[in-house]
Amino acid sequence: MKKLITFSIFCFFLLVLPAHSIASESSAQTLSLPALKTGWSRVNIENVGSIDLPQTIPVLEKTPKNLSINKSQNLTVQQFRAGQVGRGEKFASVVLVTEIFGKQLDFNIHELTKLDIAELDMGFKHQQQQHAVRRGYKINKWQQLSIEKVNGISCIHINYTMQHLDDNFTLNYHQYVFPINDRTHTLSLSYRLSDSGYWKDDFVDILNSFTIINHGR
Repeated sequence: MKKLITFSIFCFFLLVLPAHSIASESSAQTLSLPALKTGWSRVNIENVGSIDLPQTIPVLEKTPKNLSINKSQNLTVQQFRAGQVGRGEKFASVVLVTEIFGKQLDFNIHELTKLDIAELDMGFKHQQQQHAVRRGYKINKWQQLSIEKVNGISCIHINYTMQHLDDNFTLNYHQYVFPINDRTHTLSLSYRLSDSGYWKDDFVDILNSFTIINHGR
């Protein structure tokens, strides 16, 4: 690739996953918010925007938590979490991580070639496989990385399923990386595959409700 930048990606189990290269996009969000569904709450996320959540997915950390500051790279990381996490529950997780690099990301997501996307896909897959093994999981099915738009904002979409080797349940995992100006917003959504009928429609609505107001600098 012509230009590379290294950054951390946190998945639902709060592991750091270094990626290859991410493109910057400064265009504002253009689509209007959907109507708030009955029984849902619109949660404002400090320094980011908002997301809609059903009552079945409680907020665990409403105010973004400063996880770490790497002074050598001028990197600040913040996190928002919601979900069902107890044993016996219909597990679901919504995690948003914002990484602020302190400098403008200087290339565009729309300039990624098929070769760039294939290289990104290999990098993400390799790192996710390594961390899955360390946490007692194995990846069963990997969908090739794709470039998509959510509410008018371009993002990198990763989707795979992984099986817990001890408890034998399988998670369906989606990650959306939004590179904008001097930061990336990474939204990770996951639930047990056996509970797809319960969560799938809600998670589509959660994703489509996500808004980014703060575009950095």
